[in-house]
Amino acid sequence: MTREEKLATFRELTKLPNVQIGSELESAKVRILIDHPHSYRDWQILGPSSIPGFFHLRSSFRNSSPGQSPSHSTFHLCLHETEFERI
Repeated sequence: MTREEKLATFRELTKLPNVQIGSELESAKVRILIDHPHSYRDWQILGPSSIPGFFHLRSSFRNSSPGQSPSHSTFHLCLHETEFERI
């Protein structure tokens, strides 16, 4: 398979519903609209869920002082697309 054929196949696959390329997922930041203790943070879309319309989200932050060894907290949610907005 030539490079052009591979690219054409890839472009066709990205046209399927709920399929995003990696660079879109990395930059897909969202703000959650529901009442949640961590709703003020930026969240990232990890990818679509197996249930149509739902997406896996993640938020991480550093919870240690600059002089200490790095420590992070990570939160995961699975929300319907009506419960968040892309920023």
